[in-house]
Amino acid sequence: MKEEKDEQFWSASIEDIKRGYISSNEEFRCLICEASFVKGRIYPVGDALYEAEKAAELHVKDRHGSMLSYIINMNSVFTGLSQVQKQLMTLFSEGISDKEIAERLGIAASTVRNHRYKLREKEKQAKLFLA
Repeated sequence: MKEEKDEQFWSASIEDIKRGYISSNEEFRCLICEASFVKGRIYPVGDALYEAEKAAELHVKDRHGSMLSYIINMNSVFTGLSQVQKQLMTLFSEGISDKEIAERLGIAASTVRNHRYKLREKEKQAKLFLA
């Protein structure tokens, strides 16, 4: 079963990975834990009722935090990110300025900018590789 789950995760589109779930004709399925939400069914979440896709979206957020958090905390063998890059990506995602990040981490703002540049270069390399 683990191999099937891994295959499901690794064969998912970038948009599916961002969302944290995939869609088939019958259901929405969490990419992390394989929780299933049948299309056309209503699910109770907290004090409210939601259709399947919204329930899947809320499941990912409530149960797993966020896909960014999940991906950043994956083994660096898969992500290619150093511990510092993981920390910076988390701060970047919060919309914090480079100056603020530098103050928080006790480093120069130019170091933060340099890391941001290196991450953008990784993004470009990934796009070329995928093409």
